[in-house]
Amino acid sequence: MKTYIKKLHNRHIYLDIENSEISKLEKQNFDKLIDHYNKPLQVGVYSDNCELIDLLTKSGFSLKRKCYDLEVSKYDLKSPLENDIVNLFETRSGQLEYEYCCKMIYDYYAKTHYDVNPLTAKLDDFINRIPQTVIYTKSKDHIDYCAFVEENEIAYLASFSEDNSKSFLNSLLSHMFSKYKYIFFEADDTDWLATELRKMFKIDNPITFDSYIRDK
Repeated sequence: MKTYIKKLHNRHIYLDIENSEISKLEKQNFDKLIDHYNKPLQVGVYSDNCELIDLLTKSGFSLKRKCYDLEVSKYDLKSPLENDIVNLFETRSGQLEYEYCCKMIYDYYAKTHYDVNPLTAKLDDFINRIPQTVIYTKSKDHIDYCAFVEENEIAYLASFSEDNSKSFLNSLLSHMFSKYKYIFFEADDTDWLATELRKMFKIDNPITFDSYIRDK
């Protein structure tokens, strides 16, 4: 069992448990890690790994988040996209609008991760890890929604207003599917906007990547 720390979320100790190790581990192993590090423990596990999930739950871990990793086409949509498209704008690294969107996604990411694994990185460190192209909408001089994209991946979504979210997602998908047959995105169930995007698609019994946490 390996332990490590993530730069963006350094308040937790992350565990990497091989399947071959599961039968050899007991609650006492995690007790010792808690005593040693004096930090919460976090494990990422696929939802079909029943043996590891059973070990974690018996050892005091709780399910805190489910993450959907999706590859979809327009044929996977529950309903056809609407023809009423809102105006989309594009900005890139080095432009003023990009800097505003970076602050927006930083604050949004911090909010949607706070109850699971709080963001600890500074804004500059965070920006270095995200795509350099943003698709966004605005009303007057205010940016309402933004999506950080890299080729056919929607990497991050952000907004602090739920007004017209469906129109934004509809327009964003129209834009992406006009360029790519398939698109990729992750959707945490703690992220309301990514969840709204996920719910636009037909997904049959998906395997999710789940976060289990044991507090100190």
